[in-house]
Order: sequence, then structure tokens, then C-alpha cells
Amino acid sequence: MQRIDSNERLEESFQHRIRMRAYDLYTQGGKVDGHALDDWLQAEDEILRGASRHWAWRHKTEKSPPK
Repeated sequence: MQRIDSNERLEESFQHRIRMRAYDLYTQGGKVDGHALDDWLQAEDEILRGASRHWAWRHKTEKSPPK
């Protein structure tokens, strides 16, 4: 049960970060209506790419032998 809770919190965290970034894009674009989906998709891409790079880096450093 604990694993489900942590997965739900992780998903909520990503959703929140995407929502905040999409709003940033909206305000940077002059708060012009009609681009919500574009802003959301760009925000989602940025956040998920950042997370992928982070996890790839962690995986690489955890697997690297000590120097």
C-alpha cells in the first residue's frame, strides 16, 4: 500500500510542476488565450525530459565504479 501512495504523490508532484510551468509559458506569451494545450504539452515535455536526464545521471553515477 505504501508504494501506491508514493507513486500517487510522485504523479501529483509532476502534475503540479507541469501546471506551474504551463502557467509560466502562458504568462511569458502575453496571457493570450487559445494556446493552453500547446503550453501544457511544452511544459510536460520540459519537465519529463528534465526528470529523464536526472534519472539517467543517477543511474550512471550509481553504476560507476569508485575512482
